[in-house]
Parts: sequence; C-alpha cells; structure tokens
Amino acid sequence: MLLACPRPSAIGRPCDVDADCVSDGVVCRLGGCVDASDVPTEGEGEGEGEGEGEGEGEGEGEGEGEGEGEGEGEIPDVPQTCAHVHALNATLPSGPYALDLDHDGALDDRNSDGSVTDVGDGIYCNMDIAGGGWINIAFMDHDRILGGGCPSGWQLEDQDLALGFVGCRRGVDAAGATSVYADTYYPYREVMGRVIAVGYGGSEAFFDQPLIADATIDSPYVDGVSISVGETRQHLFTYAAAHPTKAEGACPCDGGQTPPAFVDDAFGCETAPDEVEVAGEPEFGPSNRLWNELTGMCAPSFGTTPHFVASVGARIDTHIEIRIMNDEADEDVVVTGLELYVR
Repeated sequence: MLLACPRPSAIGRPCDVDADCVSDGVVCRLGGCVDASDVPTEGEGEGEGEGEGEGEGEGEGEGEGEGEGEGEGEIPDVPQTCAHVHALNATLPSGPYALDLDHDGALDDRNSDGSVTDVGDGIYCNMDIAGGGWINIAFMDHDRILGGGCPSGWQLEDQDLALGFVGCRRGVDAAGATSVYADTYYPYREVMGRVIAVGYGGSEAFFDQPLIADATIDSPYVDGVSISVGETRQHLFTYAAAHPTKAEGACPCDGGQTPPAFVDDAFGCETAPDEVEVAGEPEFGPSNRLWNELTGMCAPSFGTTPHFVASVGARIDTHIEIRIMNDEADEDVVVTGLELYVR
C-alpha cells in the first residue's frame, strides 16, 4: 500500500510490555522495542542452566532441544510470509497466497467472508525472481492508476487518449523531490522492485547543477526516482533519466557524470527519446518507456530482469520511501508502473 506519510517503526520505541511495541515480531526488552529474532531463546548461545556452555545437555547448540525457539530458520506449518510458502513448496508459481500475518496459527480471512482462499484473501507473492519468496507491498500500473488515482503527494497525468499512457508525477514547476511511502507487513531484510516511467523535459541523469545542492541523499541528486528506507534514507536504488543529446546529461555508461558515492552501482539509467524536448520546450516521451527493459539500460547491478534487489542489513519493519525528483523546473518523470516486494 502506498501512503502519503510513513508508518513509524516500532523498533527502538520505549516500552513497558510487548503490547507497547504494536508490530508483529517486535517485543519489549529492557525498556525498548527490539526485533524478537534478536532475543536469545532459552537454550541459545552460552546461556545458563540446561543450555549452559557449548550447547551441552537438553539446550544443545543454537537453541535446539528443549530450548528451541521460533527463529527465522524455522518454517511454520501455516505460512506467515511468501518466503515460508516458497520454502514449503519451491515449485509453486507466482500469485496470491493466503498467509498468517497475525501469527495466530491460522490463515487470515482478509475479506471477512467466513472462508479463506488464495484468490479471495491472498497477498501476491513473487516466486520467480532472485530466489522467490517475495511479498508484494506496492503495485501501480495503468489500470490501478486509472481506477484509484495516484498516492497523495503525486499528481495524476492522464494522457491515455492523447498519448497512450497514464501515470503519476511531481508536477511541480521547481527543483525538488516529492515522496510517497510503502508500508510493510512484517520485518524484512531485502527489498526487490522495479519502476517504469515516461520522461518529461530535458532530464540529465546525475549531472550536477552548480546552483543546486544535490550531493546528498536528502537532495535532488538525480533526475528520476530514488528509493530508500527509513528516516535516515538508507539508499536502496536509483532510477535516472538521461538527456537524449547533451553529453553532460548522459548515463554514466555513456560518459555522463558518475552517481554520488552513496549510490555506488545501485542504479539504472536510460536515455529518454528525442521527443522530450522540442525547440527547447519540455514534452512527454511515451515512445520509449524508461527502465522497462534491460536492453538499452545502463544498470551495472541488474541480473536477468529489470528488477533491483537490495539488502537492508538487520531485520527492520521500516517504511520504504519512493521519491520523484529533479534539479530543474523543466524536468520530470511520470511513473506508469511500480512494483515493490520485501523478503
């Protein structure tokens, strides 16, 4: 689900009891909310009592025996995540699957009709890309945008009849960035996704405008889309739109400016079609959807599909931020497709 404002993470929140932490998989320890997987189980590590020492006795090893916990390595009989579904049967295809998101031991009746089916109550799981087991948290395409509009903060651009596309953009006649946020179902360690867009105006990828402070992740450092996680904006991936004729505004693979150090090789850059600028005036460029295919894209970290995969390190349940940004008034991109998954 895409939101105008982020849902704050429960991890790190002051607490007295587990219920204060609100989120599944987050518990109260020593006055603060922590990830439950980071709390040692009874027989884990070098604990005292029956699991003492190097895992001797009934609490042997890494929480085995009577001290066994419900850590990440244990697959429940009733799947709570797409990764669990995939682990239980790796041959299952991508599609909707009913899950036990509230961890009560039963699949969730999400539509409250008294029965549980994958079609009626399922959440979409991608089982094909980067090992499978990904749960979808955000999705936009032509039909979704036409039917439900754009998330608050982004402006609807309906050129369906005139130019054959509909999408969401900043629509602001000034440099800057406009954010929306994807909420998550449970703590995750990895993010996977893709963005498809139509260019507008003379975007210049990572070109550094001398009058604009654009060297940090909090600034409009790219003409395109930035995806990050949390309040500190840990960088996940950047999509850049390059200029069709200006050498300084080309993709890095074509001699253009390299991205900021925090981006590293986690970017995809594609050149917009000539039609985005006519006689110096900005226009839409629907003849080539940006970042839609690997062919023609400068994307050093991509695999066999136009999807990024990024690790966030330790498990978190923090929102994911998607920002459309540009560093000049006559530039923009119109997002016509968006997919985000976590695992």
